[in-house]
Amino acid sequence: LSDLIQSKDRIRIILDGLILVSHWAMNY
Repeated sequence: LSDLIQSKDRIRIILDGLILVSHWAMNY
């Protein structure tokens, strides 16, 4: 279970990062 939670957190962080980058690219 701990491994699954860690993977979910990693995916969430990656998705958040991609969203931030996409917004920055659009604004730029």
